[in-house]
Amino acid sequence: RGFSPEAIEEVTNRLKELGMLDDVAFAHFWVENRETFRPRSRLLTGLELKRMGVDREVIEQVVQGADDMENTGDVFEITCEPNAYEELKKALQEKEIAIELAEISMVPQNTIEINDEQTARKIISLMDAFEDHDDVQNTYANFDIPDEIINSVSQ
Repeated sequence: RGFSPEAIEEVTNRLKELGMLDDVAFAHFWVENRETFRPRSRLLTGLELKRMGVDREVIEQVVQGADDMENTGDVFEITCEPNAYEELKKALQEKEIAIELAEISMVPQNTIEINDEQTARKIISLMDAFEDHDDVQNTYANFDIPDEIINSVSQ
């Protein structure tokens, strides 16, 4: 306040020349500090940096492995660590972002590809049996069956 745009630009340029105004360095520092002292999901850390005015490209560069938000067509699927779930949900609600479904679910660390129709039939049959059992609330699996095999099995 009270400074001309030219003066602000001159000071900003000088600070950049001296390496004292560097979004990438600041973002790296912020992420490292968060991971050490107050861990949060990559998504929440990215949202914090965005609120501070850091460019999206810098955030994506610094918040590595940003695989916790995926555009699935009609909606975004956001994943986070279970301990960050409530905080993330609250942040989305505060930003008035509509939530279609919010749940904690198991996500496999690795998958097993099933390329054999007979094996696929057995696995699908077993999963159906689990899901139909009255004492089973949720089922999780780490198999990956190609669409062609699923289509031929479901006929």
